[in-house]
Amino acid sequence: MKSVVKYLSTAAAAVLCGAALANQDDAIITFSTTADYYADGTAVKDGEFYALCWSADNAFDGLTAQGTAVNAKEKVLAKIPLAKGGRCPTTVFEVSSDYVSGGYFFVYLLDTRDASGKPAASSAALATSGVNGSTAVVSAAAAGNGTIVSKTDVATSTDYAVTDVADVPNPTIVDLDFDDENAIITVGNMVPYLKYNVKKGATVDQIKTLGGQPMQGKAGGVVTFVISKKDANFFKVVRQPLVNE
Repeated sequence: MKSVVKYLSTAAAAVLCGAALANQDDAIITFSTTADYYADGTAVKDGEFYALCWSADNAFDGLTAQGTAVNAKEKVLAKIPLAKGGRCPTTVFEVSSDYVSGGYFFVYLLDTRDASGKPAASSAALATSGVNGSTAVVSAAAAGNGTIVSKTDVATSTDYAVTDVADVPNPTIVDLDFDDENAIITVGNMVPYLKYNVKKGATVDQIKTLGGQPMQGKAGGVVTFVISKKDANFFKVVRQPLVNE
């Protein structure tokens, strides 16, 4: 059985080879970027993932934190760790016409960094490390079957989107302790594909300041935050923001 998506990367010779090997009804998308950044302004790290997505119309409705399409009628065709040197090198995708026909293709830079700042180690790891957010680098490229869609040296985009989450349980504080300087907050009911943090405030209406280091959720486990007690009479567990606060 033919693969749904094939890709070649980095070499002009490979681009020609990829086009020559494609079936006449397959769609071929080739693109590269000049410089890519996460929502917090950090240059994309080597090994970060890009996602090739498809929609029947010219609007893709986004990705979930698990790396799937929000809209069940749309598709995430591939998630591949292409980033190198702060950008995506020339890359060619060949998409089987047996899987999608016509429509529009989109390429997104993903933010798969875990709490330590490292991108996901593999596609399989995305199920637990999750996708924090995405940035469109190729948007609504119409590719009729047999058409080569070329986007070369795509400029940096600021079209950041936080990934969608659904049916996520509310984190639960299961223990609270104090030492001389810190509050020690143990939190359960956290999902592994999201990053969390704690906001604190002197009063309920002032719970605005991030108090700890971001932590990855753990399936069936608990996570402990240690934050300064200063102005921390009240706490709230939140999803770690994409942009530094």
